[in-house]
Amino acid sequence: MYADKEFDYQELLVCYKAKFGVNAWEDERMWELAQNTGALWLHATLSRHRARVTRPEDAKMFIVPIDAYLSFKTGACSGVEHKERIENALKKLQRSHWWNKNQVHAFGMATSQA
Repeated sequence: MYADKEFDYQELLVCYKAKFGVNAWEDERMWELAQNTGALWLHATLSRHRARVTRPEDAKMFIVPIDAYLSFKTGACSGVEHKERIENALKKLQRSHWWNKNQVHAFGMATSQA
């Protein structure tokens, strides 16, 4: 799983709670909020999974933890808007040796549309 700052959404969770007064994964104000936070649960679970490896050369699959829905709903966070945040993550991914080497065949991304 990519762990670079461009893919770390912990700060977004803080901004989301400050903006809406509730944790993103507990926000049930509207039906689509609850269904669109599945990526948060998946990323958290996979980051602690016993089969996770820390050396990219040992990986059989790479997880790209981009939560576009969380980013979109949160909007500005620490001076960065949604579009810029997603563009930064994409640029980082495009510069990744492993992304380019595997030609995207061994990558997984769980996110909602935003």
